Amino acid sequence: MLSPIDQLGLIRSIAEAMSIGNEPEEVAQHVAEVVTQSVEADVCFVHMVDSERRRLTLIGATPPFDSLRGKIELAMGDGIAGDVARTGVAAAVANKWEDKRYRYIPELKGEDFASLVSVPMKRGSEVVGVINVHWAFPLKDFGPVTEVLGVVASLVASSMENSMLLARLAKREAELSRFASLTIEAQESERRRIAADIHDGIGQGLLSLLFHLDAAEGASPDEPDVVVKEIAKAKELARLTLGEVRASIWKLRPGVLDDLGLSAALESIARSVHTVVVSVDCGSISISPHAETALFRICQEALANITKHSRATSAHVKLRETGGEVVLVVSDDGIGFDTDQEHGDDHYGLLGMRERAELVGGAFEVYSKMGEGTRLTVRLPRAV
Repeated sequence: MLSPIDQLGLIRSIAEAMSIGNEPEEVAQHVAEVVTQSVEADVCFVHMVDSERRRLTLIGATPPFDSLRGKIELAMGDGIAGDVARTGVAAAVANKWEDKRYRYIPELKGEDFASLVSVPMKRGSEVVGVINVHWAFPLKDFGPVTEVLGVVASLVASSMENSMLLARLAKREAELSRFASLTIEAQESERRRIAADIHDGIGQGLLSLLFHLDAAEGASPDEPDVVVKEIAKAKELARLTLGEVRASIWKLRPGVLDDLGLSAALESIARSVHTVVVSVDCGSISISPHAETALFRICQEALANITKHSRATSAHVKLRETGGEVVLVVSDDGIGFDTDQEHGDDHYGLLGMRERAELVGGAFEVYSKMGEGTRLTVRLPRAV
């Protein structure tokens, strides 16, 4: 157990670590280094909980594992750290290979370490992170170490969570700023496209129709064949122009939503995908028109992303009402991607889907892992 002088030194070191800046990775890195020195451990990992995604992310580690920050994730309940995050109860393990909860992660070189102590960082009753400390040799007396780590965890929990929240807020504001610019650009582009469609398609069709009607009207009484011919051409132009009008209207709001409802509309866009086998499992859902449009467009964009980028062979669309929520899930068996990285147009596509969901009071979640496909989930309150 640390002496009072050593405990004071530890508190000062932790305070200094928390005052180095607002970046959570930097704070976690310094905390990991201070903890390792204080309890004479070989390595320390600091994981933070993402409550929305129900996952832990490694954000701080002593060298050489600091290069893995942001690249290692665990699901809540997965591994010893995941179990500590789920239960909020510290774990002291003399031989981790004998603990059924232990999950081997090759990048973290678990074979080099024998014992570990894992303590939750709590804010009130909520676990916001986990500190994992490892020793190469089997540790015999866990009491003093667990007590010290408990003190450290209680000291850094609020600061670490605030740092993470500030970082997420800054990222969110930057995304919203980019999204606003892209939205304005997209709106202007859409207006130009609609104007061009009206001018080049509908406008020219109506003008040509008028020419043929004028020709029919100007034909002499002894030229009935000319009148019939011109009227036939006018009718054909009217049909073509009506088709263009309907296509333009569909781009603004798909008529199938009004005619058949959301479930049938989702089945319709699934049938329009030819490069991927799309299965559909949609129940009968009754929600507001603007919420229907949001879910339809999100599904449409998700399937477009799957065909363009996922290299998937199959996809699945599921729509259900459960627990007072309307839930849409679009999944695929493609190559997946790193959700923490910027992905150009793909990234903005996800951002657009998230914004559509949030604009109608819903929540948008994306889970993807390299080689394991992607799953998009939209949850809307039933009352929307």
